[in-house]
Amino acid sequence: MSHKNLVFNNQKFYGRKIRKYQGKKYIQPPEKIYESMYSRVYKCEENVYKTVKVSHFFRDNFRLMTSRSKSYDEIKGNRFLKKIGVTVPKIKFWGVAPLSNTANELLIIENLRDHLPIEHHTAEFRLNGKLDSILKQVASDINLMASHGAIYRDLHFQNVMSTIDGDVCWIDTGLKYIRSLKKLNHKLKVKIQVLKRDMYESGLLSAAEWQGFYEQLEYGR
Repeated sequence: MSHKNLVFNNQKFYGRKIRKYQGKKYIQPPEKIYESMYSRVYKCEENVYKTVKVSHFFRDNFRLMTSRSKSYDEIKGNRFLKKIGVTVPKIKFWGVAPLSNTANELLIIENLRDHLPIEHHTAEFRLNGKLDSILKQVASDINLMASHGAIYRDLHFQNVMSTIDGDVCWIDTGLKYIRSLKKLNHKLKVKIQVLKRDMYESGLLSAAEWQGFYEQLEYGR
């Protein structure tokens, strides 16, 4: 059945700007896989559920009414990337709970069951002979985003996933849009240096693997 509104963890969320949800109307939280000061993330076989915490009652609820909420940024980025040809997961539902003191947004996203975060699985990809092609695809996607005036707000290899066969998909799709090419290159260069620290200097990538990735970049060098 399809539903415009859902009840998740006994809290009602009103559907916003996403087609009606094809699934259960009343959902109890499955396995929790992550929690931060901003959100909680749960996962079942088919879906990932993200609830956004209320950290400031008046500010967060005001943002729900002005398309400036935390989930809206992710949804906008997801649509943008899909439009330019970057692979992203399907967002199945976006709901809001106005005037809530606990969680005021719910995202339901397809569970990428066959994908693994690149940062934590370089050894498996290398063993399967796919790591170099995965890194090449990631660099190509970064170039494509930059050529359209966008960079990832949280650019790290936990937010890039791949199948063992090398099919890359980007998650947590909050983007920063920058008109100035000079400013974009400067900000992206800083993020690439963080990637270098996380992936090469930590030993997750060899010098040759990092250099191969870096040489593919057309922006942020």
